[in-house]
Amino acid sequence: MSTEENKKIILEHLAAVSRGDYAKALEYFAEDAKWCVFGSGKYAGWHNSKKEIVEIWSNLPAFFPKGITVTADRLVAEGDWVAAEAHSYAETTWKGKVYQQKYHYLFEVRDGKIRILKEYLDTEHAKEALL
Repeated sequence: MSTEENKKIILEHLAAVSRGDYAKALEYFAEDAKWCVFGSGKYAGWHNSKKEIVEIWSNLPAFFPKGITVTADRLVAEGDWVAAEAHSYAETTWKGKVYQQKYHYLFEVRDGKIRILKEYLDTEHAKEALL
């Protein structure tokens, strides 16, 4: 696939997340997908299958009952890789705190599916807002 097609897949994936359509967002992952959250905390580290990713993402409605909006600020692609700077906004269930995160994502997209997602974020903010 072309870099433009890969960027489109990432934008569609993020749009599904922002609509609260987590099932659709998860369809973009390959069955053998890997997701790494860099930093420290409960969800940090490598998650080595779509099944593991689905299990973790099943918690999202509990954290974000009104959903979470994730906006890509810029995308850069080369070959199978798409880098995205993004930000989010959500109201949380934890004492009404607001979750406004800044992200850097690095996606590997092959055959129209996300194979690897490396996610860099402020884990301290996530801990304060969500746990």
